[in-house]
Amino acid sequence: MKLILLETAFLMTSFHIYAQELRRNSFGMSIGTGIPATLSFKGAGGPDGMTVEAGFNYYRQMTGKIKFETGLMWHRNKFEISNDSPPFTSYHYDVGLLYIPLLFRFTFAKYMFLQAGPLVDIDPRMNRTVKSQTGLGAGLGFGVEFPVLKKCVIQFSSYMNLHSLAILKKDGYYPNPLCDIGMIKIGVRTR
Repeated sequence: MKLILLETAFLMTSFHIYAQELRRNSFGMSIGTGIPATLSFKGAGGPDGMTVEAGFNYYRQMTGKIKFETGLMWHRNKFEISNDSPPFTSYHYDVGLLYIPLLFRFTFAKYMFLQAGPLVDIDPRMNRTVKSQTGLGAGLGFGVEFPVLKKCVIQFSSYMNLHSLAILKKDGYYPNPLCDIGMIKIGVRTR
């Protein structure tokens, strides 16, 4: 038992020292919403629905203008897709997944940034209306962030995520890849 406590204390001390290294690390939380879309070529009309997501973020300062951003995001798309040509059918989807962004953020002007990189999608659902959506995606966006307190920054960003670009199992009716457009996110992070 003492060995486990000693190892835990050593591990936490290591993380604390690493987190303080040259003030390169910061942590945050964010929440966002947007419009679901698809890049399907099956003749389906545009989806009607909503996307929401929330999660925790970790930022690592790489250079003076470049940060690496990762974290764990919970993501949910609930939408309906209707076919615009006969037979006039519609499909209802409720897709929830976790994803890990692996983004690089480039600060190009004071308080303004661009970000891009891959996404790792993880589908933890047991009862699925579609097959597993575990796979790889991509993200692209831009935003602004403003210092609000001595150790806190608020950020607003607009971005687009493409989920399931490289998916493990495809479903004949599910529109792959799923695209989140017009995403607006607000977040708070440490400095």
